[in-house]
Amino acid sequence: MDAFVTTDYPEISKKEIKELIKKESKIYENLCFVKDISERDLTKLCYEMQSIKKVCLSIFNCSSKNLENNIRDLKIDKKMLKEISSFEVRSESHSELFTSSKLNTFIGLEIQKNTNLDVDLNSPNLTFYVVLGKELFIGIDVVGFDLSKRPYKISNQSDSINSSFAYSLLRIAGIKKNSVVIDPFSGSGTIPIECTLFQSNISAFKFENKFNGFKIPFLKKYFMDEENFQKEKEVHTQGKVYAYDHLLKHVLGIQKNAKLAGVEKIMTMSKISIDWVDSKLDENSIDFIITDPPKYTVKLDNLKDITKIYDELFYQAQYVLKKTGKIAILVLEENVLLGEAKKHKFELVELVELKRGEMNYKFLIFKKGV
Repeated sequence: MDAFVTTDYPEISKKEIKELIKKESKIYENLCFVKDISERDLTKLCYEMQSIKKVCLSIFNCSSKNLENNIRDLKIDKKMLKEISSFEVRSESHSELFTSSKLNTFIGLEIQKNTNLDVDLNSPNLTFYVVLGKELFIGIDVVGFDLSKRPYKISNQSDSINSSFAYSLLRIAGIKKNSVVIDPFSGSGTIPIECTLFQSNISAFKFENKFNGFKIPFLKKYFMDEENFQKEKEVHTQGKVYAYDHLLKHVLGIQKNAKLAGVEKIMTMSKISIDWVDSKLDENSIDFIITDPPKYTVKLDNLKDITKIYDELFYQAQYVLKKTGKIAILVLEENVLLGEAKKHKFELVELVELKRGEMNYKFLIFKKGV
């Protein structure tokens, strides 16, 4: 059988799939398509991938050109529908020709003709998920919710970044399983928690029993087996993660989130302001600083304060980073950051432009200069 995952970060997801199940995938706009996947690997992707939103068992795909004609080739394996009596359709459309609502109705009618199942929008046995871009993909949604919204995030700051976005920053920065990492502006703890989950191979969803897969007869056993496997897995990590913040309420929130994520015993969380970092860590002891710090905005007129924060950040980085260490910083506007980096003799390695919702971010990675 084949599968696809939906994602805002397809290159990261492609790499993650290869690491987790040793399979290549093909990128189609906002999804990665994987051929010949086992039920065991399908459930593994649900529990362990950190960059995605959905996992679907693929049942049909075609070109979006002449869609009304191409969809006539839809054939659904009746073996998959054993004990299934009703369904719903959910979708995401990247086409000007079909809104999601129109696409739901159109595909729903085709599935109904193909299967004779009843439509039930309140309590369906099965959810078909449709993605329309240059190609159309139809799959059975084995998740049932947005995987980028982690169950551990009960304590959240208003400006906290999305968990899958945080994970993607880690991978762009090049953080490894054994890296020693610090986030000195941890906020809700999203970046350090995602880093610890990655380094320790812990699933953020090991206590999540809401997966659609538990309700689908031919997949239920595999989801139960994977749930038990994730719960019994020993917690250990090769790396080390430090989550610091200057506000006690933030640190208390990080501790709550880390406990729910199951990583509180392998993370270090402390109330420490940026100018005290060097008093807590040894010189040349850190591989990566990665952080989402306070940001300069014209509206807040906070240039003086932000310049001081960035100045201290690079000063501390010079002390705690190894000679080969890097510092990766998420900002909205890079000029102030570049000025302070140059002042402290840091060289820009990479600048990546990232869009999240309506926000346009700049993610800058620096190394120590000579």
